[in-house]
Amino acid sequence: MTRKRRKPRTPPAPEQSDDGYEVGYGKPPTHTRFKPGQSGNPRGRPRGSKNLATIFDRELSATVAVTEGGKRRKLSKRQVIVKRLIQKAIEGDHRATQTLLKHLEADAAAIGVASESTQSNVLDLGDDAILAAYEKIILEGAKEDGVVQTLSATEEKETKDE
Repeated sequence: MTRKRRKPRTPPAPEQSDDGYEVGYGKPPTHTRFKPGQSGNPRGRPRGSKNLATIFDRELSATVAVTEGGKRRKLSKRQVIVKRLIQKAIEGDHRATQTLLKHLEADAAAIGVASESTQSNVLDLGDDAILAAYEKIILEGAKEDGVVQTLSATEEKETKDE
């Protein structure tokens, strides 16, 4: 079965519009172009419409009257939510405590402050010395009991086996 060879496709010659303008790829005819002030999406998002984040921000920034310690104060809804979350966490609500800690860690990470959980992984020089002394005491006690072999004794066994 033989196939016919196709002729290489040549791009179409640019057309000329009535006013001498060359029409082609990326050059639509002048009569089909958008007129000045005309939108390509006339029924698109109306001007002034807000996205969800803007609506949340506006509502959380609105103030409400709150009685606190016998005094009426005006606080933003955002502040009231945070106060209630902290109060619930203090009262022992585990879910509120988890939410609060999650937000505190996220805020600390955002501003570059290391939280206690990340600081616990970093040891001071004094901590290293204490751990080394503790390890030495533990190993000496284990050697006396015959439980632990030293690294050099294990290496000697391996070299004899080879």
